[in-house]
Amino acid sequence: MTARSVPIRNNRAAEPAGVAPCDVVRVALGALLLIAAAFKAHELMSGPVPGNGLFARRPFLIAAVEFEVLLGLCLLCGLWPKAVWGVTLLCFAAFSCITLYKLLSGQNSCGCFGRLTVNPRYTLMLDVAALLTLALFRPENVGATGRSRAQIIACATIAMAMGIPGGIAMGTYTPAILSDKADLNNGASRVVLEPQRWIGKPFPLLKHINIGPELSRGKCLVLFYHYDCPECRQVIPRLIEDLSGNSETANVYRVFFIEVPPYGVLPGQSSAKSRNHAFGRLSDRTEWFVQTPTAVVLRDGMVIDRLSEFTPADASRVLAVLQ
Repeated sequence: MTARSVPIRNNRAAEPAGVAPCDVVRVALGALLLIAAAFKAHELMSGPVPGNGLFARRPFLIAAVEFEVLLGLCLLCGLWPKAVWGVTLLCFAAFSCITLYKLLSGQNSCGCFGRLTVNPRYTLMLDVAALLTLALFRPENVGATGRSRAQIIACATIAMAMGIPGGIAMGTYTPAILSDKADLNNGASRVVLEPQRWIGKPFPLLKHINIGPELSRGKCLVLFYHYDCPECRQVIPRLIEDLSGNSETANVYRVFFIEVPPYGVLPGQSSAKSRNHAFGRLSDRTEWFVQTPTAVVLRDGMVIDRLSEFTPADASRVLAVLQ
């Protein structure tokens, strides 16, 4: 009798594969990107753009939100694993650089989660952790085809359903402004200050500043600042130093440093008043948006000039304008 050979099946092939570590990483980072995009989108839909510079402009922030949504969806759906992995690595490397800059410049929030204040120190730790996990768990042995066409279509549909209405809402937001009579339009809780429009008109913030009556007499300079603004931290001490060394001008004009909420303390700030300068605060009942440091020159409560884009070397220019 001829012996028949019976093929032995590999039972291991039939066993379900476990979840790969790279899949856990991509899902976690995809969810993180979508959460961050949602917070930033809410901020752009409901209020003015905070901060200064190119990276704080509304078109750039809208593009960043749309990019995070698209990248987050690609990660969650597992589309084009190797290409998306590379883009994600570059993305978090850029996040790390931006967060490190904000940490070193003394800013109190990274801005990654909209109005939610998160210390840049913690965000930098999160970004570095993301980079390490991306480096350790690369998507190996992935087929060239990636996901099915149906999954790609589903991902694109979700991206358009979220991105198009969201982009329109973020781009069409109209901020409230202060009226010439110093009234808040429709009782708005978030107001954009536009000092360039005040020239030749009464200073509209007198009743919103705790030392308002002092600003309405004689010639003075009103400088708006945030306590965590890096430029403010350099300009204000330099300006105070120059004022202290110029006693002849003490009876001619004064400089008022007006803090924009949220409140804090500048290094070396003193609550004691000087003959030629003093500190005051805008009311915290309203969320004010203004580029800092910026200043206006007043004469008897009327705005006669505006100064912006300060540097530590601008103290002499400020004094020259006031004389």
